[in-house]
Amino acid sequence: MFQDLFHTIKARKSSRTYSGQLPNETILEQLNTFIAQAPPEQIDRLFPSTTRFPEIKLINVSGETTPPSTYGVIKGASIYAAVGVSDRNSLPEMVTVGIMFERLILKATELGLATCWLGGTFSKSGFMKAYMDAGGSGNVIIVSPVGYAAPDMRLSEKLMRTFVKSASRKSFDTLFKFNDDPMLNTDMEYVIKQKITTMLEGVRLAPSSRNSQPWRGCIDIKAPDPTLELRCVNQNGAFAAIDMGIALCHLMEGAIAIGLRLIPLDMNYETLNFRFSVIQPNQTC
Repeated sequence: MFQDLFHTIKARKSSRTYSGQLPNETILEQLNTFIAQAPPEQIDRLFPSTTRFPEIKLINVSGETTPPSTYGVIKGASIYAAVGVSDRNSLPEMVTVGIMFERLILKATELGLATCWLGGTFSKSGFMKAYMDAGGSGNVIIVSPVGYAAPDMRLSEKLMRTFVKSASRKSFDTLFKFNDDPMLNTDMEYVIKQKITTMLEGVRLAPSSRNSQPWRGCIDIKAPDPTLELRCVNQNGAFAAIDMGIALCHLMEGAIAIGLRLIPLDMNYETLNFRFSVIQPNQTC
């Protein structure tokens, strides 16, 4: 559970230059406790019962003679989070990576820590060894520094943020479409539309590989049974399933924060298209 999810979503940004200061034991304990918790019911019910949730481990590299390399992308970080999967070809498992790792990123942000998703610019063998030493199993596919950002960015970080357009996001209307006539909305439809808009704004701000934002949403507003579809427009992208998991994380956590329930109607992992019924608290399903 997040104290102020939408504030945290707005506050999160990728940081690549760190002060070297270690988070204190209390904060690390809170992160480890969060990692160990089962996902909320709304997230758990998205997946087949056979889906394996990924293992996430916090790795302290400050005492390593030769710490795992990020090829200069990250500087000054002493703690990393790493996630491993048992089957890279399992799309449901890759979607869970996006959901669960982004939940950790948001929790770290809530605790005042900086992070940065890394999917390719790190030494797989170095982090794999550190991950296994920490008790992890599976193949490490994503890591992130977890610490305090340095007061000033390096020039290389500024150039990288410009290259991947880190600070920009597509407009709401580019990403999401409501199939309704606002002039004909009932009072109930108007209220739920406002809630869904707030929830989807949190999805709009979600991070993604190269800031590609490969998700699009279509919402049918028809009280009392609105439906919401979130689909991928780049299914063949190397990180498409993870990116959709990140979007689903923001969607599901946003629904919880704003008092909505999203009931899965069709979860197509092959096409990365997901359709939900939107339920308000006073409704039954």
